[in-house]
Amino acid sequence: MMKSNSLKKKLILYITLSVTMMWLIATGVSVSILFQEMAETFDSSLEKTAQRLLPFAVAQLHQKNGDGSVEYDVASLPNQDDEYLRYQVRDDNGNVLLRSDNAPLTPFLIALTPGFADTPDYRFYTKTTPNKQIFVQVAEPKEERWEAIVDSVKGLLFPILLLVPLVGLIVFWVVDKVLAPLILLGREISQRDAGNLVPFQHEDSPQELLSILHSLNALMIRIQKAIAAERNFASNSAHELRTPIATSLAQTQRLMATSQDVKTQKRAQEIESSLKRLQRLSEKLLQLSRADASVLQTGDRSQVYPILLMIRDELKQGSNKARSIEIIEDKTVDLFWPVDMDATAIILRNLLENALRHGACDIPIVIFCDDENALHIQNDCDVLAPEKLDILTHRFERASSQADGSGLGLAIVDAFIKNGAGHLDLFSPRIGHASGFEVVVKFE
Repeated sequence: MMKSNSLKKKLILYITLSVTMMWLIATGVSVSILFQEMAETFDSSLEKTAQRLLPFAVAQLHQKNGDGSVEYDVASLPNQDDEYLRYQVRDDNGNVLLRSDNAPLTPFLIALTPGFADTPDYRFYTKTTPNKQIFVQVAEPKEERWEAIVDSVKGLLFPILLLVPLVGLIVFWVVDKVLAPLILLGREISQRDAGNLVPFQHEDSPQELLSILHSLNALMIRIQKAIAAERNFASNSAHELRTPIATSLAQTQRLMATSQDVKTQKRAQEIESSLKRLQRLSEKLLQLSRADASVLQTGDRSQVYPILLMIRDELKQGSNKARSIEIIEDKTVDLFWPVDMDATAIILRNLLENALRHGACDIPIVIFCDDENALHIQNDCDVLAPEKLDILTHRFERASSQADGSGLGLAIVDAFIKNGAGHLDLFSPRIGHASGFEVVVKFE
């Protein structure tokens, strides 16, 4: 089974990842610029510190002892505890004349060349007097510079961690709104069946869906024409067969009445039986085509009970089995269906014929209406397998291969009930029994 891909999930994922990647790229560019700007700022700080220290160092050197010795601890920067810079004042021979408290006693390992210089751990700036006899070298630990840059980068990246979920939620909301017409269209298509081929409305649809809707509506029209042609063919064929079948049946019955030959009468009886089956089949096909076309639905309501009595009386004339039909009048008398009388008569006739054909002769067929206005028709028979029960409403499907009938009765009933917004439920065994078959018809 192929795994279903969600367009909505893909859009949310790709858009969120794209926004995140663009944000990371922008952050990378910002970090690069920030690194350059901070490096310039730190270098400028080193240079300004050296410029301020040089006059101060020269003044301190004039206060040396008379013997020319140097006081190494006389020079210190203000607020030394908070400073990370360190410096040395050296002569042109490289000797340390003055230093800060945090500077080493030995000279810095860099040349006495004015400007910037680097070692693995420090960044230096050297400033000299015009006569190039006194040099001030200020050192800055690179670790401090990197810590400042890392803190700045964290400040840029931290909002991303918070905003990515927010961006995901916003993208989810936007995609959900944008794809809403497509989702509604898919839901409407999934709810359509052969009985609902009304064209899709597209007044408020997005422009991107118009071509799909036009194609779907064109397909609906083609399906309507194909179904109409099929139904018309079945209806016309069944209608046209009525007259020749009735004529042939009448001639066969006349032959049976006038012929004295036993063999001829026997063959005539077989022909009569075949013509009657063909006549019933043509009638069922006509009913089925009318059910599919829903030509009997006029919006009228019909009372079930008098039609049920009429059909029972008609069936009595054709078979003594009809005498085993028991109607419980309690709630059945007041039952109405939202279909016209012809549709009601076709539904009830097919259900009763099915019950008479497959039910036990010695146990009556029971018809009653429950508290939910659902009509129940019960007959006794062997229990049907669940897989067989599920396909009984299919066309030309019989409960048994040896059973008499066309296999269209329940299919006709199902078509009429579905077109009338009703429900047809089949049970075997009967509800509350160990055997039998039960049909439940309910209209909304």
